Amino acid sequence: MEERDNSPSAAQRLHFLNSSHVRNKIERSEKILQMARSARNPRDGVDELYLTILSRYPTPAELESIRAHTAGGKAKRGEVVFDLAWALLNTAEFQYRH
Repeated sequence: MEERDNSPSAAQRLHFLNSSHVRNKIERSEKILQMARSARNPRDGVDELYLTILSRYPTPAELESIRAHTAGGKAKRGEVVFDLAWALLNTAEFQYRH
């Protein structure tokens, strides 16, 4: 009897990266919408997203990457929240754990 391989296939990873269905689910998520509308400290929102999606706090390197991404100030807070949620859902860490 062979053991089942639970790791996502290349087709599954590609679908997740390119799927408008997945993007729509992120944009319609009540929890993520609430985070996007929240007037809290941006760091609290980042922590909450990481805890919700990856069940851990962001590392200092991840926080620096997020700071660099948002440094120009051109993206609206809601867009940043959706972009970060999309990025976290597409990490190998999320895909292999969930």
